[in-house]
Amino acid sequence: RNRGCMEEFFGKHQEEEEVKQEKEASKETNADGDTTLKEDDKAAKANANKFNSHAHPKVEEGSPEWEILAERNHLDLILYDFIKMLYQKQERMINKYALERKQNAVENVEA
Repeated sequence: RNRGCMEEFFGKHQEEEEVKQEKEASKETNADGDTTLKEDDKAAKANANKFNSHAHPKVEEGSPEWEILAERNHLDLILYDFIKMLYQKQERMINKYALERKQNAVENVEA
């Protein structure tokens, strides 16, 4: 039910059509009439499964680089802290629900 509501709200059908059009646009036909991916799309597909395809140096918390990044991205850091807090709340709520459900199941078996 939730998935259906989300798809209805966000327009899954329209998204599927856009993806389909992008796939068609990324193909080319060779002299034999065979369809293949363009070179750029081959590289993108190869990197699609990588978390980050570029090497980046690690930045130590508290270093001057860290402070510059934190200053420039302070709203992102606030959002990140809020999301962590929200996930922790959700985890406690889900664990509580699971425990109550388990206890109810045990009570029903004993009854």
